[in-house]
Amino acid sequence: MKKLLYTLLFFILWTSPLQASFITNSPPTIQIANQQLDEELILDKKLQKIKQELLSLYKNNFPYDIPILEDERLSNSKLYQFVLDLPKGADLHVHCSEIMSITDFIEFISQNERIFISNRPERKLIYLTEDANIPDEYINFQNALKNGIVTKEELIAKWTLGASEYNSTGIAWVKFEKLFEDIDIIKDLPDEWIYKYYYEAFLKYQKNNINHLELRRVIKTDINKERKMQHIIRQAYYDVKKIYPDFSVKIIGNGLKYHKYSIKNTKQRLENTKILQKEIKDESQTPNTNFIIGFDMVNEEDTSRPISEYSKLLKQYVNRDMNLYMHAGETTSQNKNNINTAYKLGSKRIGHGYNLYMFQDLMNKFKKNNITLEICPISNQRLGYIKDLRKHPAKTYLNRGIPIVIASDDPIFMEKTPLVDDWFSVIISWDLNLEQIKQICMNSILYSGLTTQEKEQLLNRWEKQWNDFVKEQNKKL
Repeated sequence: MKKLLYTLLFFILWTSPLQASFITNSPPTIQIANQQLDEELILDKKLQKIKQELLSLYKNNFPYDIPILEDERLSNSKLYQFVLDLPKGADLHVHCSEIMSITDFIEFISQNERIFISNRPERKLIYLTEDANIPDEYINFQNALKNGIVTKEELIAKWTLGASEYNSTGIAWVKFEKLFEDIDIIKDLPDEWIYKYYYEAFLKYQKNNINHLELRRVIKTDINKERKMQHIIRQAYYDVKKIYPDFSVKIIGNGLKYHKYSIKNTKQRLENTKILQKEIKDESQTPNTNFIIGFDMVNEEDTSRPISEYSKLLKQYVNRDMNLYMHAGETTSQNKNNINTAYKLGSKRIGHGYNLYMFQDLMNKFKKNNITLEICPISNQRLGYIKDLRKHPAKTYLNRGIPIVIASDDPIFMEKTPLVDDWFSVIISWDLNLEQIKQICMNSILYSGLTTQEKEQLLNRWEKQWNDFVKEQNKKL
């Protein structure tokens, strides 16, 4: 069905004027398609123009590490506004507790009077109940921000990975994981605040023209605690959907690959994922569909167990409902062969897939079997895998016909606007044209974990959004 949808859309949306010239009394659908194509060709010329205008500001010295948090010329550009307006489809790779931008996160936690921040350089956050003793080195976050003891600018610099901060992935990951320890407090908040976090984040994604999210979530080994969290996230999704009926969310459960976590630990997370998948459905859909759609294994690839150590266990749980969406290839090492293991396990998509270019035969298999790569360009750059995004191997994958989608990964530590920054970076760094942008947006729906019916509904809505976008941008630019 997926290939049929793709073929039909390709015919309708990309019928060329040359083909149409041989048709007399063209049916209305063909005429509409040609008119739409003409408008897209006009917009593409305007897109190329605003890219050149932005590049000219830097006089042949454009920062292809894309420092959006540090350089307002990027975020104030016409191109950035174009990307904000772009109907992006879906973000298929974003981690649950990192979905807000850093500025939205600071604003969010400043509303809670029980959050405290340390006086030490790392500025660690904690949440304390009213009856808890406040440690000597901690002060109330609201007051600290209000009285200028800490500033938003200081916190943004402290709590993010800068564009050119690290040349080593190992050093970058040390800070990255320290950031999780210092500011990952969402899980510690009362239920109503956890709900508020997801509700506000989902609203912002919808506002930025992202209609579908597939959230990576580390599944708790305590099933009762995990059950409660899944219900909270689902309720936040339901309530946003009441306002924006086009919006949808799915969960991909995660296990942990670091050596300190046993295989038994992963088995418990898998078992809980399986149980909760049967229990918790997306009841906003008719018929009801799975809310939890699959499983993944996370953590830094260069310092973790290989996926092959989990192969036997994972095979026991894979079925029609429980698909794999594996992190693999997030490395610059040819000695790490996780991406091949993930392929053999039947992973529906590959998270990152950065080092796929090192395995030529595997590249051909990915193309033949439509194995999709979840490309997270800002994350790859900030974690030291590549400095100049023009050289990102995903540009080669795109040109080779391997399906890719653009995703945000952990935007709280890296981005001004989740997913928008990633799209901005590839449009300017890979010099994408409008047709390529359109195809990648469509890929995010076609290769999502949605059911066939859900994909059809979302594609229909997205197509209307796209057509409106093209018309509006042609007026605006």
